[in-house]
Amino acid sequence: MNRAGIERAKTADIVEVVEAGGLYVPGNKQICCPFHVDSRPSMKLYSGTSSAFCFACHKSFDVIDFAIRLRRLNFEEAVEFLLENFETEEVEIVESEASGLKPLSYMLDQVSPDRRLQFSEIYDLAMFGQSQGELTREEAVSKIEAEYYICKAQEV
Repeated sequence: MNRAGIERAKTADIVEVVEAGGLYVPGNKQICCPFHVDSRPSMKLYSGTSSAFCFACHKSFDVIDFAIRLRRLNFEEAVEFLLENFETEEVEIVESEASGLKPLSYMLDQVSPDRRLQFSEIYDLAMFGQSQGELTREEAVSKIEAEYYICKAQEV
């Protein structure tokens, strides 16, 4: 799994993913949140960004989060599921010295403290290209993203 595949999976239409999970999505794209007891539609789906926000539990989800929680998959399985079952778009990834700095540091901050030290070496590789055995920069970025999604999945 590489960064391009992850970015491509993020383009799957969240409405289609929700409907494939057996949930009805009305025209206004508001549904009962499937992640907590919900008597009135509190979750809004946003097709344009392939994301969702629950106004009751105040959590946001992208399409990968949703697949992880709805299908009870791990990060890699969710990305593969989206790529194999939904129309996705190629995404051009532009690399620069500053690209990813803020998002990766944010993701690392969300990782549990006991795992943060382990991932700080991977972060150095992802951000500064420092060699860490056989791991490439792209693989390091993917590992941080995967750990971030695992931590987010454990919140719910």
